[in-house]
Amino acid sequence: MMKRLFAAAVVGFVVSLSATPAQALGCKLFGKRDCQAPCAAIGCGPVAAADACCGPVVPVVVASPAMTTQTVTRYVAKTVTENKPVTTSSYQWVDEKFTYQECVTTSKVEKKPVTTSSYQWVDEKYTYQECVNTSKVEKKPVTTTTYAWVDEAYNYTVCKPVTTMVMKPVCKTVCVPTQVMTTVPVTTRVCVPVCGVDRCGCPTISYKSQRVTSCETVCKTVMQRQTVTEMVPCPVTTYVNEPATGMRKVCKATTSTKDMDVTIYSSAMVNKDGMHKVCKLITTTKDMDVTTYSSAMVNKDGMHKVCKLVTETKTMPITSTTYEAKTETIQVPVAAPCGPTAACGTSVCGTDTCDTGCKLFGNRKPFSRVKGLFCKSSCGCN
Repeated sequence: MMKRLFAAAVVGFVVSLSATPAQALGCKLFGKRDCQAPCAAIGCGPVAAADACCGPVVPVVVASPAMTTQTVTRYVAKTVTENKPVTTSSYQWVDEKFTYQECVTTSKVEKKPVTTSSYQWVDEKYTYQECVNTSKVEKKPVTTTTYAWVDEAYNYTVCKPVTTMVMKPVCKTVCVPTQVMTTVPVTTRVCVPVCGVDRCGCPTISYKSQRVTSCETVCKTVMQRQTVTEMVPCPVTTYVNEPATGMRKVCKATTSTKDMDVTIYSSAMVNKDGMHKVCKLITTTKDMDVTTYSSAMVNKDGMHKVCKLVTETKTMPITSTTYEAKTETIQVPVAAPCGPTAACGTSVCGTDTCDTGCKLFGNRKPFSRVKGLFCKSSCGCN
């Protein structure tokens, strides 16, 4: 960081003194002695006057570089298409023969006795019992009952009220005057002596009227409630049952007996025969053509698709690229020498940054490190 700050300060200083020639600036900063020795060793020649370092710098025009002949080899790509046999492999579905077994069923017809069973409705005789009702007429006494409304006397009881006067005790409250002793406040006025002093300072006595309240026991009459019991005549009602006779309509039954023809019914169970339909399983045997079946495994051939790797050789156009070498002659510039043989200020590497830095700082410490910021290693003044 310190190096960067110091370099920035040096660059600002160089820019501020950019109008001063490089050789004069070096002489002013470090003296003649620092710059004259290397210039004498190199030989400034026609660049400067008698004072090579401190005199004015004369610009020198650099000549055009010389050209020379150089042989260069280049490779040109060439594409050729030829028909060549190519072997390709691919998976394809191919028909393949295979053997398999199949269960084959064979049949033949033969005469055989066959027993068949079937359910059929058949008439069947059965016995059942039936309840038979019989009747006969006989002479029998018959009792009949008739109903009629008849007047009839009956007794009943009548409830009658009877009122009598009865003496009953009655409680009532009366006010009776009674002498009661009570304490009451009594207020009276009394004369009280008051001691004082007159103008001359002699004691005086005066009297003052004051109210005095005191409690006294007095007798007074008050009305008090008292409960008194008296005998008072009261009406009392009682109820008495008295017998009475009346007439009413009554429905009465009258019974009479007569000989009449009566039909008598009786029931008896009688056995009877009947026919009904019954579903029965009936078995019959017949000679019938019966087909018998038999199964056997038979070998058969079949075809199926199989995915196989198929290799084929085909003639296909193949494109190949080859490179051919071609030699050409071209003109190239000749590089000028760069080193201490060139004049100071006329090096082919440049004159601004390198020469100025070299002349500013030289090889002396502590400026030898700063010189690397401006100078190139290929400069003549390095």
